Amino acid sequence: MRLIKPWAHTIIGLAMIFVLGDSICQSATTVPDHPLTLKECVRFAIEQNPSAASALHSGRAAMARVGSSRSAYWPTLGINGAFSESYTRPPSGANGNNGIASSSATLTGQYTLWDSGLRKAGLGGAQATYEATDARYASTVQDLAVSVESTYFVLQGAEWALQVAQETLKQADFHLDMAKARNDVGLSPRSDVHA
Repeated sequence: MRLIKPWAHTIIGLAMIFVLGDSICQSATTVPDHPLTLKECVRFAIEQNPSAASALHSGRAAMARVGSSRSAYWPTLGINGAFSESYTRPPSGANGNNGIASSSATLTGQYTLWDSGLRKAGLGGAQATYEATDARYASTVQDLAVSVESTYFVLQGAEWALQVAQETLKQADFHLDMAKARNDVGLSPRSDVHA
């Protein structure tokens, strides 16, 4: 099974955000003066949804853990240094300085050659966690987009039904006016006005 590199998941996630709208980091601070398009509704929902933000930050943390796990493959170096100086009082009558100065420096390095697969397993676990977190983020964004889209189209359907009802009411009012006018001139009985 071939795994997608962690950077590819990031590119896929960013592409989804840009397809749906502007960057997720922008915030809607003003109320628009026009009806929102579907794209704007989806973008606004993603920007304002705490689940999407939480999933995004979880993905970033998982990506950092992958980098941290890779650090186990690098050697470690340590530098220590010390300087000491001591003086002893010369015996009485002796001239001179009996001071002793010493310094030392230590450079240590360590590289693990064999660890029974511990580093590889740690890195694989971190990558799997990142991929799962990335998939969870994509799922959250897609679920949110589907929910917004279905609600958007339900609203459009309700607006259309309202327009149809208003048009039907106008036609019924027109027919009533016509029936009254026919009744007023004696062309139809009074029962046509009440029907």
